[in-house]
Amino acid sequence: MDDASYARAEPPNTSQFLLNLRPVTLARAGRAPEAAAAREILATAPGIAARTFAAAVSAVPESGRAEYCEEALKPLRAVSGKDPAFIRSIAFDPDFFSLRTMPAYRDLIRALTDKKSSPKDDR
Repeated sequence: MDDASYARAEPPNTSQFLLNLRPVTLARAGRAPEAAAAREILATAPGIAARTFAAAVSAVPESGRAEYCEEALKPLRAVSGKDPAFIRSIAFDPDFFSLRTMPAYRDLIRALTDKKSSPKDDR
């Protein structure tokens, strides 16, 4: 995972899969700054970006967690109205467990839950 050039030499679908996998793998390995540096991948794949930064939360010291939490929440907020199934699935995804204690994450989930359960206007 240290060098992404191997992925670029693969056929397009395989290459994209490997490139998307790289930042998540780096974050899970505790290499959060390197994972975050993969901006070109993270900018085009909101789900991968959210997963990468969520995994990074548990890999960094307490003092750096809020920053990575916020980076994880940006793409989650962006897809929340477009892909509710993805948002519901993160509750069971181990990569997102580290966010559960973060106030901003709880606020987002509460807002999505309130929006989903609010009665519709029958005018």
